[in-house]
Amino acid sequence: MSLKTNISISNLSEQKIITMLIQPNQITGFILAGGKASRMRFIEKPLAKLGGKPIIQWILSETFQHVSQIVINVNKNQNKYKKFGCTIIPDETHSHSGPLIGILSGLNFIIKDKSHQTPHYLLCLPGDVPFFPKQLISRLITEMASDPCDVVLATSNGQIQPLFSLWSVTAQEKIYDGVKRGFRGPLQVMNHLNNKVISIDSESQLEFLNINKETDLIFAKELLVAFNT
Repeated sequence: MSLKTNISISNLSEQKIITMLIQPNQITGFILAGGKASRMRFIEKPLAKLGGKPIIQWILSETFQHVSQIVINVNKNQNKYKKFGCTIIPDETHSHSGPLIGILSGLNFIIKDKSHQTPHYLLCLPGDVPFFPKQLISRLITEMASDPCDVVLATSNGQIQPLFSLWSVTAQEKIYDGVKRGFRGPLQVMNHLNNKVISIDSESQLEFLNINKETDLIFAKELLVAFNT
């Protein structure tokens, strides 16, 4: 797997100038919420309550300002997500074959919609990670604008976070080929993509905490109480 490490831009004013080259009307936010939730007793993770509101609401609150719209990728119980006011789409196959098919479905969605401002990008976020650094989204956008590529990925404290990523529609055909070959996750197609990685250090245990099972949710609730006291 070939990943290209980003050289950070240190000048904040330069960051603002570059970020302006990609506007919110060129970005569709995309929340992956299509998993089986088998380790949460089949409670859908994005809808689990944390700090008095669903996990997905934490994600939406940090995302709206950066994008033209938000699409939620859900494969079942879609009616439960309608209250969030977002477009809802399923995977293009219903086999729960991993997040890569979800990303492909999102890219196909924006390619088919000719009303989008072009060039257009897909901002991918996992639906079970409620807290992430506030600068993460703007950093992804800045890096894509400064040197366009197929995808920009985030890494935190040495660990790749492939679902925190900004995708160009140029990646669509290569992802489609990967799905046909049986690939399930984004990292499996990286050798076939022009990719870059940005480093985002997390400042607390809450950031990038994946709510994957019930014990994770309990831990997140305890941390949230501790940080708010």
